[in-house]
Amino acid sequence: MKFYNIKCEVPGGLGPETIYDKNVTPWEMRHPHIIFDGWLGGELLTVASCLLVSDNLMKSVMFDYSGITGYETFQLNLSENFTTLHPNTNLPKFKWMKVGDNPFVDDVALTFYNNLYNQLIVSDNLWKVLSRFELGNYQIEEALRTSEIT
Repeated sequence: MKFYNIKCEVPGGLGPETIYDKNVTPWEMRHPHIIFDGWLGGELLTVASCLLVSDNLMKSVMFDYSGITGYETFQLNLSENFTTLHPNTNLPKFKWMKVGDNPFVDDVALTFYNNLYNQLIVSDNLWKVLSRFELGNYQIEEALRTSEIT
């Protein structure tokens, strides 16, 4: 089965009320506080170690794919820059999609890949579903297991 590394749209950054467990590497997110600076329409977003999915996308994938461990709400604020540049934008509701770190086995994982933490690796099966949604500004490439890289 093929797997893909997706570099999702990043709509902003972490806010001051973000809480991490710093006893593990990489740090594990406990409570994300995300501040949107912009949004290009993506229904699958990433900020640090958080995958954000629109409610619409969440309903399509739910727990039907391995590696999805849950969905949670998160604190979301809009920056002054966002409200200035996008005054009439109605954001969809987003959930924090929690996933495991078992790439090339599970359908979805956030993992260390190509010397970077928190890289999104998805199976071909999940990609077929994701590709039907508006993903905004993203890049995708086939992900290779270390043993396949020459």
